[in-house]
Amino acid sequence: MVHADGRLVDASVRDLPRFLSVGDVLVFNDTRVLPAALKGLRVARDTLSQDIPVDANLVERVAADTWLALARPGKRLKPGDHVIFGDKLRAVIKEKRESGEIMLVFDQSGVLLDKVLDEIG
Repeated sequence: MVHADGRLVDASVRDLPRFLSVGDVLVFNDTRVLPAALKGLRVARDTLSQDIPVDANLVERVAADTWLALARPGKRLKPGDHVIFGDKLRAVIKEKRESGEIMLVFDQSGVLLDKVLDEIG
């Protein structure tokens, strides 16, 4: 907890009642979160290169089969690269933005894509 004067207090959830006053309101968020963190491999571009591990975090759905994502290692990813996420999902990098975001077009779409993301994300 941070006091108005900037002092920090190390506390846990069980200490919450001592920080509350009459009339305070607690809001609980039980929203289901999309499992948007994916681990995959960028497929080697040619016989001289090699597969590289890729971490992708889906940010915004653009179409039934397309997501805007943040990915690492961003500098090593290019439009046209193929990325494999486990044995159930593949994508092609359609676009790479100056902000570092990439556009992923998956080999599945809509409800089928959602189901696979729920399984592997």
